Amino acid sequence: MERLVINFNQQGFENSIRRMNRAAKLVDGLLQAYKKFQDATEMKDLDIDGLKSILRGRRGAVELMIDNYVLEQKKPLQKYYADACYTALPHLDPVFFELRILQEQANRDGLPSHLHDAGNWPINEKLEMVVDESFQEGLKPHFELVIESETDHGLWERLKALEVAHNEFFRYAKQMEVSVPNGFNALFGTSQTFPQVEVKAFPGNVLPSRSIHWRP
Repeated sequence: MERLVINFNQQGFENSIRRMNRAAKLVDGLLQAYKKFQDATEMKDLDIDGLKSILRGRRGAVELMIDNYVLEQKKPLQKYYADACYTALPHLDPVFFELRILQEQANRDGLPSHLHDAGNWPINEKLEMVVDESFQEGLKPHFELVIESETDHGLWERLKALEVAHNEFFRYAKQMEVSVPNGFNALFGTSQTFPQVEVKAFPGNVLPSRSIHWRP
């Protein structure tokens, strides 16, 4: 059967784009903070793997990088380099805090699960995070409700028919200024406790009709 998009969560999509734009600013802020840290420590430049490692592990990732960097130095100088690195590490703490908040919010805001991992953020080899049109288009399928099977198409057609009948019933009642009960159970005499597959109209709750102005 034809692939059919029957709903698109526009709000969720827009929220995710805003979240990714905010993440892009944080990536830029992290790079600026790392430059200050680097100036004080002489640690090597970040590559894309190093950047993503920091985005994932925040302070713990940098501490591991420091430890590896210190081990590369001659033993008499290791304490000097370790002290310099850990003294400069607070340059990065404000960005780590913002990243933690962003990732906590992402877990509850409906951001697609693969983007909970900063390693999947759209960062290029120049260490730029670009939330461009191509990225946004690739994100859209995560917010689509799609049907493809014959069964789903059949259910969708019948659900739309129910929608039309429901709206027409209440539209007519409003037009005629008569009072009718709200809710499926009242109209069909069913119970939430004992759901029924097949129902019949329960006219006693609707007919004879009463004006909306009627008072007992």
